Amino acid sequence: MSEDEKGVMTCAVEYKMPKGLNLDNIDNCYPQWQRFKQSFRTFIMAAGVEKFSETRKAAILLNCIGQQAQELYFNVLKIDEKAKLEEVLDVFENYFKPKQNDVINTYNFNKRTQEEGESFDAFYTAIRKMAENCNFGDQKERMIRDRIVIGVKEQRMQQKLLEVKDLTMNKAVDICRSAELSKEHLKTLAKSEVHAVQESKSSRQHTSFENRANVGCYLTNENKKVHNINEPCQNSVHDL
Repeated sequence: MSEDEKGVMTCAVEYKMPKGLNLDNIDNCYPQWQRFKQSFRTFIMAAGVEKFSETRKAAILLNCIGQQAQELYFNVLKIDEKAKLEEVLDVFENYFKPKQNDVINTYNFNKRTQEEGESFDAFYTAIRKMAENCNFGDQKERMIRDRIVIGVKEQRMQQKLLEVKDLTMNKAVDICRSAELSKEHLKTLAKSEVHAVQESKSSRQHTSFENRANVGCYLTNENKKVHNINEPCQNSVHDL
């Protein structure tokens, strides 16, 4: 056994090889495969075998992956025995990854509209993510653009989009973001103005109250004496 092989065996004992896959329920094994793949990448780094050839690392993977996955690899997938590590990983990834249903995904995409209280950016992010699974190809940006126009909640924003000639997805995004920002700015200004009016009204009421009280105090009282304005008032407002 070479020094490299001894090193691998030592590290395999020290760090533990990833546990092989259980493919009894092969339709739902993608999460298990994802965990195995991450564990294997960590293992080959810890074992110091990243310097090995890609073909040899692929062989180490197949040695770790378990008997069921080995049989799948050689009898169903039928990949070249000299395949490199990334090629083997890609083959398993494509096999285990759940297949997308374009019809259902497109149906859900076309139903998606901006929800009450949802910001435009949140809506835009959601439909971009949904479009990834719809197999739109080179029509993806056009489909997202159309979904923005149809799905935005504000009718005035929608009308503005419809008036733009040669509307692109990026133009639609810029228009909606600017409109939403302007709307929020106007809301902030309106709140500030209301607050200022309330403060002014409260201040005037307070001043009027003090003036009425002072007039009653320094003009007259029961003894017909005139008080100094700086002296404390002994009368209540009800005595005026």
